[in-house]
Amino acid sequence: MTELAFDVIVIGGGSGGSAVAGSLASSGKVSGCVLEAGPADSDVRIRVPLGVRALMGHARYDWRYRSEPHDHLGGRRVSVPRGRTLG
Repeated sequence: MTELAFDVIVIGGGSGGSAVAGSLASSGKVSGCVLEAGPADSDVRIRVPLGVRALMGHARYDWRYRSEPHDHLGGRRVSVPRGRTLG
């Protein structure tokens, strides 16, 4: 097995992680690795503003987080959409 070594590991390839990785790569001073659990953002619905709504709750593109039950909402839990794809 080949051993890999990096100066920096960026966890999450969303918009923030991609920006950080891009800045580090352009500096040329450090080596880095980006880890992302989601797929590439090749689905056309990601690029269409109303299309993103169709991806909320979709296991491939959303972590499907839910809040704790809220007393003031009658014990209901609220969806907390969190993207799961490369930024």
